[in-house]
Amino acid sequence: MTFWWMASAAWAVLPPCAPLSGEHIVTLGITAHGHSFGGLGIVEFREPDWTFTALSPAGPAMFTIQHIAGETQVWSAFPEWTPWLAAMPFDRDLRLIHSEDRSTCSAGTGRLVVRPDRQLWRGAPGPARVVVREDGARVLTDSWRGYTLTMKASEGAR
Repeated sequence: MTFWWMASAAWAVLPPCAPLSGEHIVTLGITAHGHSFGGLGIVEFREPDWTFTALSPAGPAMFTIQHIAGETQVWSAFPEWTPWLAAMPFDRDLRLIHSEDRSTCSAGTGRLVVRPDRQLWRGAPGPARVVVREDGARVLTDSWRGYTLTMKASEGAR
């Protein structure tokens, strides 16, 4: 019981994670719910809001997800994708992938745990981890939902 209390108290005093800001252009890959696709992604942060747009290799938008004023909206060129896209916790995932934090911090409903070889999310909406590959791509795995999200900064992008 004492260990649990000490662990809970340690989480409560974690510093807040740094706010995310700016526009990021990434190559991306998503494997989820029997779908696997890649393309170009544009992620824009203006905390607490964000927008994530996935473009097909040919250029048109495959989907856009916006989180504005606490509400998340999903638009997809493929209406059958909308339910599973809406179920993915992009708020957690984009924070985890784009975080520049170098130490463990608290963020909303969870905490970002920084390890030398990976970053972990602990808290709602469930655990996830990010590993940085040798080529610089950041690979997020969500074992509860069974999907993988890969993002790598595009050459020449900010």
